[in-house]
Amino acid sequence: MNRRYHSNGIGIVSLIMIFAVLYLTIFAILTLVTANNDYELAQNFAQSVDDYYQADRNATNILTSVLHTAKKGQKISGSINGVTVEATASNIISYDCPIGDRQILSVMVALNDQSYRIIKWQTAYIGDWAIDDKIVVWDGE
Repeated sequence: MNRRYHSNGIGIVSLIMIFAVLYLTIFAILTLVTANNDYELAQNFAQSVDDYYQADRNATNILTSVLHTAKKGQKISGSINGVTVEATASNIISYDCPIGDRQILSVMVALNDQSYRIIKWQTAYIGDWAIDDKIVVWDGE
């Protein structure tokens, strides 16, 4: 007696194929999401670098205008390129150029008779700080 088994069920090979396709699909979706997040991060970084160099260029142009005005012997104060320039009695010039919405490029320059010395040329954060104190941390007691 020959018995032949005809199974209508799914074989082990088919199950392995289904799981392989499922895993590959999941990994493809995760890869796509990660690539999209990396792209957005790169775009934000490129924008922040562009904003910084625009502010740096503006600060350099203002410094050039200040030096040109100082050579003429005129009073240095007021607004240059939309930035308020302040001068002290000891010939120290200071101004702040905006970098995006939350940072400034703060510049302070000491003027001498024929030269100048940069005292400060640095970025500073001007956004609002929000302290997150919602996390309850166990203090050991």
